[in-house]
Amino acid sequence: MSRTGDKFRLDDYQIVNGCQTSNILFECRNNIDGVYIPLRIIGSQDSEFISGIIIGTNKQNAVKDEQFWALKPFMKDLEEYCRNQGDEKNIFIERRDYQYRDEPIERTRIIKPREIMKAVAAMFLFQPNRAARDYRGILGEFEGKIFQEDHSVQLYHCASLASYKFDFSVRNQRFDSSWRIYKYYAIYALGLDATGDADIFSAHKKKQENICKSIIDLIVDENQFIGHVKKVASILDKMIVDEGEKTREQIRDSLRSETFAGKFKTIYLSTSSEPPPI
Repeated sequence: MSRTGDKFRLDDYQIVNGCQTSNILFECRNNIDGVYIPLRIIGSQDSEFISGIIIGTNKQNAVKDEQFWALKPFMKDLEEYCRNQGDEKNIFIERRDYQYRDEPIERTRIIKPREIMKAVAAMFLFQPNRAARDYRGILGEFEGKIFQEDHSVQLYHCASLASYKFDFSVRNQRFDSSWRIYKYYAIYALGLDATGDADIFSAHKKKQENICKSIIDLIVDENQFIGHVKKVASILDKMIVDEGEKTREQIRDSLRSETFAGKFKTIYLSTSSEPPPI
């Protein structure tokens, strides 16, 4: 920010409160002579200070959206952890729009908080049917169960890496692209195998570390990961045929059904000792 007399030059600015007022002013820009609007300009390069300003000036809003989750101190810790796990395991959490615009990183490894919510809901909250829906439903239902300050960042990195690896495999044609819609069931099954359907958030730290390690070891082994996805897909393909679903909309609705997810769990666990298909 630079100032010359009563004129200010702003670079990379953000309106943190008053967006509606700003839009109205723009719409009426030809008829606002003599209108005075109070304005507060704050210039800073301290990201934590900026986050505090955004939260403080919007605390009257009852509904928290993705941006507010991204401002949590936990998310900052998660961001630092995820980007320092080594090339094969690095994930870049985009807490702010265009955060990595000027960094020479693999763009496909950038993941938004909304996708982390969905991956964690599938893997560790065992809700693949809800994860397949809009992330706002997860926010509303699991607000007090995810992104908590006492949670281990390892769990969120693990789920995020699984999400990235699935998308990477689809883009690079490692399996049938029609299986794209099975993403959260594949992530869910990873969690089932590793936790035995137990609440990992209440487990002691060492157990959490061991569970994350076992999942990540499978994820980074391409043959094992593809085999896992094939196993999940073969079960889902058969279930969909048995259900008589034919259109994409019918299949989508089934995948979002709690009853369907329960049937998948029963079948998957009954075959958990079987090797994945080649």
